[in-house]
Amino acid sequence: MRITKPELAHLIREIVREERSRLLQETIGQRSRKNGREILTEDVDLTKKLYARPGSYGGMYTETGGGDHVGIGQMILDLVDSGDEEFFDSGDGRDPDSLEKILTKNTEGVQGGAHRWDSDVFSDYYNVNLIKVVNRYAGLNGLEVEWVGEDDEMPSDIAWREKNAEPAIEYEDDGTNEFEERYS
Repeated sequence: MRITKPELAHLIREIVREERSRLLQETIGQRSRKNGREILTEDVDLTKKLYARPGSYGGMYTETGGGDHVGIGQMILDLVDSGDEEFFDSGDGRDPDSLEKILTKNTEGVQGGAHRWDSDVFSDYYNVNLIKVVNRYAGLNGLEVEWVGEDDEMPSDIAWREKNAEPAIEYEDDGTNEFEERYS
């Protein structure tokens, strides 16, 4: 049996998607047994969101509630694999010529494949409507899109800030005891 590169890529994506889902369910189950039901609900809520923020140069930054980046290229490939091709800037959302160009360049491995391309490449060169991609991808995966403003934080920003925050001050000199009154 012979298999083409696009078919192999599709199979690999399906295996990765299934494995990711299995690991997520396994992790949620472990956490719920260790810490109670509250964390189970919190984890499920985090994984059901897709955060999106338009970039300053026409691109789009997207990540899951857990702070994992999801590229526009990967979203497009997943949509095409599911049979959805209606994410272009055209009357009916279809553009067979642009789709063929994307898939050809992806198969050729240009710049490491479409999943590695900057998001603005799709809107600038291939007539892709990035908002449609984000919304359709979220619908395909049962995610809720949360549009984040330019000055708002993405989940990865919040995680970084919390990880790198200065430790809380253990004792504050408020001048309420004799030593502080004398030396403050």
